[in-house]
Order: sequence, then C-alpha cells, then structure tokens
Amino acid sequence: MQSTTLWPPHWKFLFLTFGCKVNQYETEALREAWCKLGGQECKDPQAADVICINSCAITAKGERDCRAAIYRIRRANQHAKLILTGCAALLCANLGHAKDLQIDAIVPQANKASLLAGPFKLLPPTSCAPTDIYPPFAISSYQRARPVLKIQDGCTHHCTYCIVPNMRPVLASRSPQDIVAEARRLLTQGFPELIISGINLKLYAKDKPEFGDFWHLLNYLEQELSPEYAGRARLRLSSIEPSQLTPQGLETLAASKLLCPHLHISLQHVTPHILQRMGRGHYRVQQLTSAIETIQKFWPTFALGCDLISGFPGEDAAAHQELLAVCQDIPFTYAHIFPYSARPNTVAAAFHDQIPSAVKLQRAAELRQLFQEKKRAFTTLLLQKQDPLHVVFDSKIGTQAKGVCEYYVQCHCNTHLDSAHKLHTMLPVEITEHGIIVQPQR
Repeated sequence: MQSTTLWPPHWKFLFLTFGCKVNQYETEALREAWCKLGGQECKDPQAADVICINSCAITAKGERDCRAAIYRIRRANQHAKLILTGCAALLCANLGHAKDLQIDAIVPQANKASLLAGPFKLLPPTSCAPTDIYPPFAISSYQRARPVLKIQDGCTHHCTYCIVPNMRPVLASRSPQDIVAEARRLLTQGFPELIISGINLKLYAKDKPEFGDFWHLLNYLEQELSPEYAGRARLRLSSIEPSQLTPQGLETLAASKLLCPHLHISLQHVTPHILQRMGRGHYRVQQLTSAIETIQKFWPTFALGCDLISGFPGEDAAAHQELLAVCQDIPFTYAHIFPYSARPNTVAAAFHDQIPSAVKLQRAAELRQLFQEKKRAFTTLLLQKQDPLHVVFDSKIGTQAKGVCEYYVQCHCNTHLDSAHKLHTMLPVEITEHGIIVQPQR
C-alpha cells in the first residue's frame, strides 16, 4: 500500500470496530477524515476497496472475535486492502499473524492517528512510537444517537490483569477548550446526549496539571454548556473508580444540571486481598458504599452499574461468596461481568493459582443471575413511580424504536416519533425481559 496511483477515483471503505467507546470514537474520526479525502463508506465488504478493522485486546474473546471477523472479511473479499489497527494490532504483529490472516498493513494503536491521512501510504509497525501529545482525533458528527466525547488517552496504572497499558502506555489529555468546542459542535447539531469517555478518566490531566483534574473539567463543561443546554441535552460518564468519589467529586455531581443520574463503577471485586492482587489496592468497597449514601440525597433515584471480574487467580469460594453478598447489598442496577481472561505479558497471567474455566464460568453465571434480579427490581421501581423518563432513541426495529433513558435502562416504543435527535419525554407502561416499554407523555 505504497501508492495512490492505482486507487479508483471514488474509492470505497468499510470499518469494523471492536471494543470500547474510545475505539468507536476513533473510528468515527477516521471515517470523517477518509470521507474528506474522497472515500465513500460502504456497508458491503464485497464492495470495499479498503477495509479497516479497529481491534480490541482486552479479553481473549475480543481478540478471537476480531480474528474471526478478519477471516470472514477475507472470504468475502480477496482483493480489498485489509488494515488492522487498535489494541490487538501490535499483538498480531509480534506473533507474526499478518501473513496467516492476509493482512496488508498493521497499524499499532500508538500510530493509529497516522490513518487520519488516509490508507494510502502506511508506515511499518516498527516505525511508530508512543507520544504524550493528544492524538489529533476529532469528530463533527456521529453514526449513533449518543456520541462519544473522548477526553484522554492512555493508562499507566498497570492492573495485573490488564493489557491496555501495554497498548496505550502514554498519558495524553485533551485540553478543556478543545473538549468544549467538540461538545458544542455535536450539541449544535442536535445530539441530545454525549458520553464522556477515555481510557482511564481518573488519569485525566495527570500529564497536564495545568488542566486541573477530571472534576475540574466537569465543572468547566457545566459552566460552559449548562446555560444553553440544561434540560435540552445531557452528559453521561462512561466509567469511574470508587476512589474518584471524593468530596470534590460528589459536590460536582450534586451541582450538575447536565449529568445523567447514572454512575458506572470500575469495581472489579470487593475482597481486599483480591483487589490487592489485581493491582487495585488503592480503594475499598466501603468508599463506594459511603459515597452512595451521599449520592442518594441529591439523586434519590439513580442508576448504578459496575464492572466485575469473576474467577480471578486466587479467588476461593469464600471470596466469591463475599462478592455475591456485597453486590446484593449495594443498590446496583446492572453489571458487566467478565470471567477472568489471561492476557499475554500481564502479571496475573503468570500467577500459579489460576481458576479452572468451568469454575470461572459458573461464578460469572451466578453473578449474572443476581444482577438480572437487581435489574428487574430497578425497572419495576421505575414503572411503579410513574415518573416521566427522558429517552434518546438510537434505532428502529420494524415499527419499534429502541433507546435508553437517563437511568441507562433500555426503552422500547412502538409509537411514531417526530424526531430522533432530542430527549423524548416518555412514560413507562410495561416491563419486558430487555427493559421498559414506554409511550409519549400526553
């Protein structure tokens, strides 16, 4: 892929994106850049001249899904230029999989921003180096109803199970002014919700102390945006840690007119010795439970999600039971549950007390059952309260629209909607297996 001379004048491209919201954001930035270079996005792999796979390596399953997609793509189109980027790209290069997967170019995460110049001339993987300059990704629109607003890149925490610091090892925070400018671009277009995301929100501005910290940034966003957009649009936090729920953080949440009453906590476990082995000994679950008491004073009803890892090395039956008991007591409304997945070149992969796969899956199933009950209890509460819900609808399936309310509950509506890009005031009418059926408030 060293020349543009053989490319058609109106070349077509296709993106496949795996993993986190940051990857989704970066794909959108690349899509916009390629369209400006004369590319035309298509949905059919057989019609594409170039196919870019934005990969994820956080779990072994994510990596397997990515490889399976590459094989499917190659079967569908033998002639397209195939580019692999994202967090699994460097793994693929190091393991020598490019030839086996028929990949034309590997662009490691550290060099992903080079793709903004187009897919025409790509540098070899060995030529890239991480930089502490915020990568020049920016968006002016979004393919979904709820755009991601990326504020930082990189993680240096090195949890013992996590491969991400190996792939995004350098902190790079975006300036508050650039963040507000992008938020305004999106809100001006009518997008009713922005999801504030990064690789590790706790580390925002650690590399740029002049930016303040994460809570300073939220106060700045509030100051700049709420006079015009409070009640018309909202902000949602993607994920924070219990240790971020400081007095300053709680004051910021309480004062906000833009934030959804919803927190997603990167908890992972509750047992102190497991947290210590995970490299997450800097917080205790008591910090979360104490913060919840304060949050309930200004958000009497709010959504509370978490990430959990089941079957981490050394997790005995007692630690699993403690996790179940603590999660039962905390007013969680949903969870993302991951059986522990050993990742290459991480500390935990070398631990000798690995849990058998069947046990990990069984423990994950027990956690999912618990959280399914908690999710239903929360949706039942919303139905009983009969308070209006404010829903952003993402898509339509047949005559039914699907979206999420401020409490991150999936909502379904079979009534005609006058507009997609706005907050729809709806009333809950029925609970389903997947969420709530709603109808417009009369």
